[in-house]
Amino acid sequence: MIGKVLFLTVSVFMAGTFFLMGELKFLAQYKQVIFHQYSQWIILYTIALFVNTFGIFFIITRKFFLKDTGKKLDLVVSGVAQEEELPTDFEEWRNTK
Repeated sequence: MIGKVLFLTVSVFMAGTFFLMGELKFLAQYKQVIFHQYSQWIILYTIALFVNTFGIFFIITRKFFLKDTGKKLDLVVSGVAQEEELPTDFEEWRNTK
């Protein structure tokens, strides 16, 4: 899951970088001055934005793809404890309870 979120974050960052490179062409002549004076702030901001974007995507991914994990685990534990055959469909089990 972390690999997928990392891939998504890097993809969004690359798309944003390419978009900004196209929009900020007028600053190309000043790039040495800008990077010399503000490089540490640009790097710090980029790292903070990357970590926050990764966190947001991670939370969204957990919310949508791990929705019923705890309930499914309870089903498996109770089935193993009672030595009964486990249903293959979680919706079927949920409707019987």
